[in-house]
Amino acid sequence: MTPRMYAAVGGNLGINLMAADTVAPTSVSRSAWMGEDFSRTFAGAGVHNRIVAGVNAFETSGTFDVSFTCTTPTLNILEPRQSNRAWVGEPASPLAFLARFKVTSSDGSPVRGLPASSFSADAEGDAITFIPGSFQEVGEEYWVIMQPPVKPAGTTLIDLEICLDSTICDTETDALLYVNPGNTDFALVFDASGSMSTEDVIGEGTRLVNAKKAGTVLADLLRVGDRILVTDFSAIDSPAGCGLPGGDGNCPLDIQTRLGRTDVTGAGTISAAKAAVNLITARAWTPITAALLDAKNKLLAAPFGLNPKHIILLSDGEENVNPLYSTARTELIESGVIIDTIAFSGEAPGALMAQIAADTGGTFRFVATSGGALARLSAEQADEARAQGMPEEMVTRLAVAALPGPLALDDVYDYLETKGQDASRLFHINYTDVPYSTWRTTSQFVDKSITTLRFVVASKQGDFGGSCSDKRDVEILPPGGDPRQGWIPISPRSTMTPTDWDVRNSPYDDVVFIPNPAEGVWQIRTRYYVVICRTDANDVETAEEVAGGPYDVMMNGSAESEIRLQGRFLEPIVANQGVAGDTVPIVATLLGRGGAIPGANVAALIEKPTGSSFVILRDDGLHTDGGAGDGIYGGLYGATSVGGSYNVRLVAFLPEPTSGENITREWLGGFWIDGPERNDIDKDGMPDDWERRCKLALDRNDSREDPDRDGLTNFQELQLGTIPCDADTDNGGERDGSEVRGQRDPLFPRDDKTLTLTHVGFRALNARILVHWTRPLSYTDMLLYVSTTPGELGQSQSIGRTGNFTLTNLINDQTYYLTLAGVTETAESNYSEAVAVTPKADPDAPSGTMLINNGEQATNEAEVVLNISATDTPLPGVAQSSSAHAVDALSLEFNDVSGDVEMRISNDPTMEGAPWEPLALEKAWTLPNAEPGPQQVYIQFRDAAGNESFIVPDSILLEASAPIQLFLPIMRK
Repeated sequence: MTPRMYAAVGGNLGINLMAADTVAPTSVSRSAWMGEDFSRTFAGAGVHNRIVAGVNAFETSGTFDVSFTCTTPTLNILEPRQSNRAWVGEPASPLAFLARFKVTSSDGSPVRGLPASSFSADAEGDAITFIPGSFQEVGEEYWVIMQPPVKPAGTTLIDLEICLDSTICDTETDALLYVNPGNTDFALVFDASGSMSTEDVIGEGTRLVNAKKAGTVLADLLRVGDRILVTDFSAIDSPAGCGLPGGDGNCPLDIQTRLGRTDVTGAGTISAAKAAVNLITARAWTPITAALLDAKNKLLAAPFGLNPKHIILLSDGEENVNPLYSTARTELIESGVIIDTIAFSGEAPGALMAQIAADTGGTFRFVATSGGALARLSAEQADEARAQGMPEEMVTRLAVAALPGPLALDDVYDYLETKGQDASRLFHINYTDVPYSTWRTTSQFVDKSITTLRFVVASKQGDFGGSCSDKRDVEILPPGGDPRQGWIPISPRSTMTPTDWDVRNSPYDDVVFIPNPAEGVWQIRTRYYVVICRTDANDVETAEEVAGGPYDVMMNGSAESEIRLQGRFLEPIVANQGVAGDTVPIVATLLGRGGAIPGANVAALIEKPTGSSFVILRDDGLHTDGGAGDGIYGGLYGATSVGGSYNVRLVAFLPEPTSGENITREWLGGFWIDGPERNDIDKDGMPDDWERRCKLALDRNDSREDPDRDGLTNFQELQLGTIPCDADTDNGGERDGSEVRGQRDPLFPRDDKTLTLTHVGFRALNARILVHWTRPLSYTDMLLYVSTTPGELGQSQSIGRTGNFTLTNLINDQTYYLTLAGVTETAESNYSEAVAVTPKADPDAPSGTMLINNGEQATNEAEVVLNISATDTPLPGVAQSSSAHAVDALSLEFNDVSGDVEMRISNDPTMEGAPWEPLALEKAWTLPNAEPGPQQVYIQFRDAAGNESFIVPDSILLEASAPIQLFLPIMRK
């Protein structure tokens, strides 16, 4: 049975769901939540025989719906899968892995609230252990860190089975790989359509030229034991215009294998891979799916190997040749080949590329082809990040400019190779517009879990060797090295370079692999300079270093390590896709050998078509992150106001207590948002579904309106991810607009600078209204908003901060709508709930009492006499009603007495159907029940002004009547 409660958007309810077994031995299961909606699923008959749902509102009233649904659940493993295996390492000492699964009812709705004890997992006959404390409900999924069982030597691929109550199970074939990470089969699949010959930025080369450069970076990263395949794809324009949408899509395929699948044995294979990449040419149409099927078949061809298999697909245009992806989707998914996708340029099919990556367990990234640098974080955003507690080193890393075009491609290929090897990205940094002959240096702490360290330096400018040309120097300083003389050259390498360092130099990149690196801070630096050769009159050549133009350079670090950062997007993002206005839960976990690692600082940098922003991911149990302190970190990103590709970069900083440094890890991903133009009937730039959530207008442009009066227009709320019908989206106490103006996060309650108003009250008097509130010390002033129209805020006036204020010169019998808000020098609180108050000449209800049979305790007659007393004159200290004040000096000083008290009497506490009648001191009455026992009668009073008193009860015990005895005379004759 699943009880579920739904509140209005922005609601903040206290929800309690309970299941009980009332048969000895009794038991109770309880779950509680604060928010808009909540559900839990409890075992039914045989375990529980009672289900209870309870709800309460807090500072404002709220409405809700409740449902109870019987369900027969289905379990579905989301991760790991055959196409996205968990690489668990040596069979004798396997590594923990993250499992994600979902339980749904027959109608597809999530079944939530199931405990860890309801589940079990198995690896082909051997039980899998759940790491204690790691089982969490994350969004609508279940997450748990699993410790796989030890297996015999030689074990490789193992099926994973997860069961609910031992009977409802799902199995993923070959989901666990018992092989040490480190080798992968890669297929580099390049778009060779005609648009790849486009040069977007003059002087930076065509798209194809830049794709080739990035492909050679990946070739430089290959390891002995990998396998490499290089293909490109196009289709012949025959007949002319055969491609979709104008043609039938049946163009002759032109898929070229530039390098057949080849075992990587050393430098010769790497050189062959680079040469193959450089053979690619731009031609005609874009048969994406045909190219994927071709690469998949070549990767899986005999002899089959155990390496994970990755296709890295790059395309800059829409699929326009048959077969289309929809026709081959199932075949590609079931193949187990992971497809990583790169949407290169704004013309790339972002939605399709996101879908392909999601279907096959791959990574989706968008790479822009524009020139210059893309600002990562503005100065204002950096200040906001610091205010939210982000460490300065992390702020600095995220604030570095991003580069589009060539270096962005280099970065993505480097990351995809890192991920394909199940290694970890340590850092990524760009330096732009650096003067020639100027060093740029990056430092990186290397922790003791790292077994192999890798640095990559790439640039737009080439170093083609020779004595007279552009030159790129790259040097490394190990921990403890002399910063003046201890730098070790890797480009060009020298006799100082250790022989066990694997150095690979290419014109546009330099790579070094360092085995068993020492723990500590490593540094890497690079510079560009120009050497010009001159020949004098005697034909003597001299070389001279001269000034050159500025250069751009990228530096990346990665490592083989047991500590890995993993990121995920939860619903409403499905298959890496959503719609404008969606709030996206971004979740990360930092995994070590023994499970998830708490205590890290984690942030997400989101780059969207119109700019960049950040979200801090927290492990507090409040941000779709499972439980507090469980090593799962979550945050909500709501600024999905425009359509297009959204790149996400996660950065984790884990304090290392011994050294005082930070262990760092990074993760890259992306998703696609369908823009509002696809679903915007009134053409106001806001998606219809998003508007419906808050009942905004769909028949006119209301983008500049502010219905929740928080200081943000509807369109601004869409851009920020806040709720346009809730002035305080994060329920922290401060209005959304106030937080934005103060450079605070309207989606994070702990940075709010005002407290939530509580115990606000309004009392009607004669031509007056008394306002009172609990006085938070943080407020410097209170603002009272007064309106005579429901739904309108009205004009504000300052009423001080004493806790009481009397609004005077009002019109009796006119309803006023009153709202209160507190302010400080820098912030404005959320509004109190608007309350309708009507001043009257006589707002005080009459008071009175009733006694049955003049107060007797018992009677044996159902017919009784009610003794009644009432007055309309205010009596100090007497309560008025369940929601009103007690009579005090204000009533006596200001209010009239209308008199003419009436009464109504009933045996029903609801007083339903009881007629009003003139006040009487006595009234004959019949008790409600003729059977002996306690009896209650209820009375209520009303004055001429219509004020009604409390319902006043009195009770009496009805006893059984004594038996009647008759004495008859006996007559004898």
